[in-house]
Amino acid sequence: MRARILECPSPEWDDALVDVSRSSPHHPDVYFGSAYHAWHAEQGHALAVVVEDDRGVALFFAGLLLPIDGRAGAFDLQTPNGYGGPLARPGLSADNLGLAWHYACEVLSERGVVAMLFRLHPLFDQRPFLPPSARVIDDRVTVYVPIDEGAAVALAASDSRHRNMVSRGQRDAATTAWVDVDSPEWAEFESLYGDAMARLDARSELRFGPRYFQAMRGSALAELAVLRDVRGLVAGSLFLWGAEFGHYHLSARRADTPNYAMNTLVHAGVERACQRRLQGLHLGGGLSAEPSNSLFRFKATIGRGRRTFRLARVVSDEARFRSLCAEADVARGLSSEWLLGYRDPA
Repeated sequence: MRARILECPSPEWDDALVDVSRSSPHHPDVYFGSAYHAWHAEQGHALAVVVEDDRGVALFFAGLLLPIDGRAGAFDLQTPNGYGGPLARPGLSADNLGLAWHYACEVLSERGVVAMLFRLHPLFDQRPFLPPSARVIDDRVTVYVPIDEGAAVALAASDSRHRNMVSRGQRDAATTAWVDVDSPEWAEFESLYGDAMARLDARSELRFGPRYFQAMRGSALAELAVLRDVRGLVAGSLFLWGAEFGHYHLSARRADTPNYAMNTLVHAGVERACQRRLQGLHLGGGLSAEPSNSLFRFKATIGRGRRTFRLARVVSDEARFRSLCAEADVARGLSSEWLLGYRDPA
């Protein structure tokens, strides 16, 4: 086996992704590709790790290379906002999977990477692709809308609160428009989203700069749906389209927006996913793991499906990882149970 690192952008990145998934029941989703990682260039340097044997790609994963504060030449590798994590060739033996992870950790530790933090994909189980040393935690519940029987059936299966809001939008003749790549509404939505994140004091990984929106605007992976009135943009939602699943990605609205606006936009996303003949639309979870979170409650009225979002940690340099965590515990005055103790969000 041999391991190599691919920098972004690289056509080899997506070739390797296709290779490792060739016999898999799932196609590589949008979050694994080089294009999605390139969008996050403002947050960190994107790279992919590929481990190959004589049959092709055995193990693949990608993420952002993030420097560890106060430690020159020390990094961790984290999947960007969304869902990624490792993919292994179907049928790979446990021994060969372990060997693949050994080579992957070796090549990363040479690059200064101490550990990896993966935000695993909720729509299929990636735990079999991880090494035995990985630590995995269930983070939160997410919401999924199966659409195999069509948008009308999905709407009928939703909570009455969602159905009532969609009906109100229809009575008010709220019409969803899907925005062309050259439309100025992209810039309007970017401004609206920035205002919303500032108002909500959102986490840094949920705030995106002009480069991110420009990359989405020029990509076939993303599509923007909007509602307008005489004053301009009322609300907008960005959807990502993979080969099997759609994803409700970003949304924002004006403070005076009617309550039905977001329900109308998400229902339009369900209809669009049906037109694309996808299996379902993943809405994601709330802004916290609490079931009482308002964003989760909103999504829960739309989709009956529930999935588990997990986090996984793989350590590539055990000695340095333990040292960093121990130093952070001393500085903090207490021991951390967070996956990356030296980055404890508490």
